[in-house]
Amino acid sequence: MAIKYVIQARENSSRFPRKCFAKINGKWIIQYIIDACANSKYFYRGEIIFVIPKNDIELRESLREYRICTSKDNNCLMGYAEAVDKGDIIVRLTADSPMVTTDEIDKNIDKVLEGYEYASNEITMFGNCCEVFTGKAFYYYSDLKKDREHITVSMREQAYSWIPSLMVDYAQSIKHIEDYLDG
Repeated sequence: MAIKYVIQARENSSRFPRKCFAKINGKWIIQYIIDACANSKYFYRGEIIFVIPKNDIELRESLREYRICTSKDNNCLMGYAEAVDKGDIIVRLTADSPMVTTDEIDKNIDKVLEGYEYASNEITMFGNCCEVFTGKAFYYYSDLKKDREHITVSMREQAYSWIPSLMVDYAQSIKHIEDYLDG
């Protein structure tokens, strides 16, 4: 079983243009994420893969030493489909969370190795987000035709019975949050 550390990145962000090229203390923000993955206790079983829109030439060139996946129509979800197999464990990271720690990554991988199909620290670690899920769950729960940009949103919509989430992605999310608050 391979572990694929998949990092989503793009050049154009409406809120922060060229965010992926920003530096924190002189270090490119994506490098923080790469370093956290490379320090994972499971990295010996994995590889770092980027999902980048095909038109982001400068970013693709900057990361050419890594495997880069995309689709012809910049469909991020299809980029994941190109990158992963059903037998894989997928660690989903984005350029939005450069402070993700190796410890958070490993805790989520541990949960999937224990038998969960999905694990996330999104509830307690906002801004340090990491999701881990099985390739089998990705292909079973994701709607590859419906959602072009989000990877786990369609998984959470299809599988609320086993994915606890306090994200408000859909109308039914309100009930899950109310259950959590009442719980």
